[in-house]
Amino acid sequence: MLPVLMLLASMLAAADSFKIYGHRGMVTKYPENTMAGFKACVDAGLSIELDVYLTKDGVPVVIHDETVDRTTNGSGSVMNMTLREIKALDAGSWYDPKFKSEKVPTLGEVFDMISRRDKNEDTFIAINMKKISPRIEEKIVRLAERFGMIERVFSFGMDARSTERFKQANARFPVGRNGNTKYHVETALRTTYLDYIWLTAREPYLPISGDFKKAREGRKRMLIYIRQNEPERWKAAHAAGADAIATDYPLEAKKVLGL
Repeated sequence: MLPVLMLLASMLAAADSFKIYGHRGMVTKYPENTMAGFKACVDAGLSIELDVYLTKDGVPVVIHDETVDRTTNGSGSVMNMTLREIKALDAGSWYDPKFKSEKVPTLGEVFDMISRRDKNEDTFIAINMKKISPRIEEKIVRLAERFGMIERVFSFGMDARSTERFKQANARFPVGRNGNTKYHVETALRTTYLDYIWLTAREPYLPISGDFKKAREGRKRMLIYIRQNEPERWKAAHAAGADAIATDYPLEAKKVLGL
């Protein structure tokens, strides 16, 4: 019994510690939403924000845009292509020729890599939902269950019906809501079924310590998205009590915050 209790305490401590999320991985050093960037995040003790679509044959893949045009050497809608067609594409050369071997990863591949590479279970995953395809919520939940990631993942960006489907698939699967104003924060704090608040806090707005306190009292975690290299805003969010920040500069944020 004692080892089980120790494990639970360790998991709770990890969940409660401050996190830095690399937006689409580590985009200032690696092509976005690729395994190279995700591995670099894990090795640096960072968490990851990524984007998910379903392929034509129903596989969750990690890519930001609705089409493959911008971040691969191909063309066409992700949802109109099979996994085999997408896997044939080069997802790295657009960023730098040295990444020509990078492919569009499946969500399962990302979870598998993290489960094997992240020995301390420090890496959390924020899934930005894009186009909502039939059964995508169930597929994501089953992958999280398979790789033991339920406690270290959450989804955001979907509507209320999609949120409900996540909870129906597994009531323990964390769901979030995104916003960018004080009104959005106050509304999310009153919404009992939410687990996370993803806030794009545009200057000069930033939640105060009382907002973060209310979130914790409501068993919610509030993440502040500050995309650019803004050390003073990172420090302000951290000092006010944010549970996490997300940025394109996660290594710089980690250094600035002394983490």
